[in-house]
Amino acid sequence: MAEGFARCHGADIVEPFSAGLAPAMSIASETRKVMLEKDVDLGEQFPKDLYLVRPELMDTVINLSGMILPDGPWKDLRNWPVPDPIGKPEKFHRQVRDDVEARVMELLFELRQRGQTGAPEVRPPARVRFGRTRT
Repeated sequence: MAEGFARCHGADIVEPFSAGLAPAMSIASETRKVMLEKDVDLGEQFPKDLYLVRPELMDTVINLSGMILPDGPWKDLRNWPVPDPIGKPEKFHRQVRDDVEARVMELLFELRQRGQTGAPEVRPPARVRFGRTRT
């Protein structure tokens, strides 16, 4: 969800990636459905293992798992306590979706504000990774 919102609303300032400590085999159909309700098509996105995305290349890492991440070269590590909606009713998926959207929008606002405080320059999009553990 976080990667989908970041791609949809922040492609001008972020290059989002998502990965998890124990990724699911696929994105849940309920997740795809509730994201489409917000006009966010997850398209070809799929769950990826944390080790497929190199943390040393990320400017910001968002941990959605509620667990401590393994040691790594985290530059700006943030923890967002977001519950896992897998196996829960569609209504719960919507609640999680709305929470994730609000958090992503706040992050994008912060990054845009940060970009406006310096000299006007062309910057490449910040790399942001969103991660979740599966139980």
